[in-house]
Amino acid sequence: MSYLRHFFSPKTVAVVGASHDPNKLGTLILRNILESKEYVKAFPINIKGGTILGIKAYTNLREVPEGIDLAIVSVPAKFVGQVVLDAIAKKVKAIIVISAGFKETGKAGAKSEALISKMLKLARAKGIKIYMIGVNCLGVASYESFPLNATFLPALPPDGSVAFISQSGAFGAAVIDALRKNSLFGLKYFVSIGNKTDLSEYELFDYFSLQKNIRIIAGYLESIKNPLKFIKLVEVLVKRKGKHVVLLIPGISNTARKAAASHTGSMASDIEVLRLALQKAGAIIVSNITEMFNTIYILDKYGTVAAGKKRYMVITNAGGPGVITLDLFAKNKLELANLKSSTQIRLKESLPFGANTYGPVDVLGDANTQRYDIALKHVLADSNVDAAVVLLTPQVTTEPEKTAEIILRYINKPKFKPVYPVFIGGKVIEPAYNKYSKQLPMFNKPDELTDTLGILQNVNTDTPYRFNVNSIRFYPTINKAFLNLGKKICKYWQKTKTKRLNVELTEALLRLLHVSLPSSSYIKLQPKKLATLKLGTLKNEILAKIKQAGVQVKYPWVIKLANSDTLHATELKGVIANIKNKIQALDTILKFYNRFKTAETLTIMIQEQVPIDVEVFVGFKNTNGIHTMLIGWGGIYTEILGDINKLVLPATKKEIKEALLKTKVAKILAGARKGTVFDINLLVDNIFKLSALTTILPCYKTIDFNPIIVNKKGSFVVDFKVVGK
Repeated sequence: MSYLRHFFSPKTVAVVGASHDPNKLGTLILRNILESKEYVKAFPINIKGGTILGIKAYTNLREVPEGIDLAIVSVPAKFVGQVVLDAIAKKVKAIIVISAGFKETGKAGAKSEALISKMLKLARAKGIKIYMIGVNCLGVASYESFPLNATFLPALPPDGSVAFISQSGAFGAAVIDALRKNSLFGLKYFVSIGNKTDLSEYELFDYFSLQKNIRIIAGYLESIKNPLKFIKLVEVLVKRKGKHVVLLIPGISNTARKAAASHTGSMASDIEVLRLALQKAGAIIVSNITEMFNTIYILDKYGTVAAGKKRYMVITNAGGPGVITLDLFAKNKLELANLKSSTQIRLKESLPFGANTYGPVDVLGDANTQRYDIALKHVLADSNVDAAVVLLTPQVTTEPEKTAEIILRYINKPKFKPVYPVFIGGKVIEPAYNKYSKQLPMFNKPDELTDTLGILQNVNTDTPYRFNVNSIRFYPTINKAFLNLGKKICKYWQKTKTKRLNVELTEALLRLLHVSLPSSSYIKLQPKKLATLKLGTLKNEILAKIKQAGVQVKYPWVIKLANSDTLHATELKGVIANIKNKIQALDTILKFYNRFKTAETLTIMIQEQVPIDVEVFVGFKNTNGIHTMLIGWGGIYTEILGDINKLVLPATKKEIKEALLKTKVAKILAGARKGTVFDINLLVDNIFKLSALTTILPCYKTIDFNPIIVNKKGSFVVDFKVVGK
């Protein structure tokens, strides 16, 4: 990744499109580059030549007498291809293309962009190491070696320990402008990546991970080029390199959820799956710009100590804000600490009569700095407290600046506990905010703080590596022979060109995984060939097959349509239960036969009927190699009830159980209202075995197990459907 340094620490920069018009983008960029003239030598490029901002301009890149580290391109889209060819000929090391008018404009623009991408790849194949950021971007800003503003924005954001990437130039501009105003945190790097014609978020995140002075890598990403590869990188950044990754990925609320070939396909959008997977890898996923700013703000001030589940104590000088904050705690599932009785006694002895010492600790409306100091001293000394929230409203005796100074003393101690000041008000608290907000994560609205703490408590840094673990190591029942079998099945399946994997083959795989299944048999008919037979002869043929099935499967039966092109047998009235004898079986199969007289083959599954107590749904979805499990209430009401929880694979039995226990069906399984208590662990064991199928069959798109029947004897997979890509 060392080649990326030319974007952030160039010694020579050419600005292609610098103009004699001072208001043109190219000229604005050149003016910004000249701010770093003691570090960088600038070369304006303009087809007319001449002098621009007092510097000789060249008509094209090839004319520049020196080597060029970075070329910034701001010319009409139709000329960009030629500029890239010139850059390749000149062996320019890095290019930033500001110019718009490519794939975002339609097919013609997309074709031009693809051609530029091809040029760069061919050049690299010939040994010319040239890379590009853009097209259609804002540029980059950096403090890597010196202040560099390679954008057309008027000024740099403050320096800091955050690297920020934005796919939207407008969003990036807003971030920089906001930071210039409030300086809540600083950016060491800013990159607008635009259309990602060449370099994407992956290469940039990888580069920033190598920078020791970068603690937080944040990004606004509307798409991700190679999702699984990026997720694996995020996992390494967070869990091995100790970086914080904060991501805003829009689209979950307005993603069109079209009906798919199975229930699973319609219940988890691709954006939702991506966000879940990134969270599992350790990324912090936020929903809007306010959450992003506040999350980075807290992490920048407190680092890792702010992340994870915490027990908070609230200290306040006003009852109303204290009650509101407790409501916000409940909304965000934040835990209010239980103060030790010894702490309560000390607080009672030190605070005036009427002060609440249970929690939240109310230091009363006439509290001065000394009273806040006393409360903080005892609260933070309590081992039941991990962090404190300090509410302050401006009253006659309130001392906002002095109180902020006291808080700062507590968090400057070794092994400090985080303290979050929420100073509510306007003019009275403004001096304290202006003076201390750069050292403390200060807020003036309780909801902004609690929403952010709610996000931070879900940060997943403790779980072991999953996306970088070999599946054979994760699933003890899988070996290389099993994986090879899965590949062969996929090849066979693709040849048959059917949506659904052969039911018999699916069942055979499940039995190899030691999944609990009812006994079964299959009856295969060829309706076209049988059409010439008299009814009596046809019945005898079918009865013979029924008799053979009866040897393997005891009554009562469930008889199902099991053709590979049958996706929803229930909706086709292709599932008939409670078949008690061969006469009922014959009648049912004849009805199926008459409905499918023109079919080449008709596959019918005979299955032992399992007593139903509770029905559970388990589904899997393959989204670009990211596997998601959906779990909840089964049967025909799966989508109607919406009792579904989602988790990303691979998952341990413990994680599967935790996901199951968050559903409503778990309450039934646990014996709600003095009902039967079922063996949840046995069900979880079955689900864990089922999840191995996602590794064995890389060609699947969705897998449905609906229902898994749970009764007093255990849990049984009675219906399964594997749909291909």
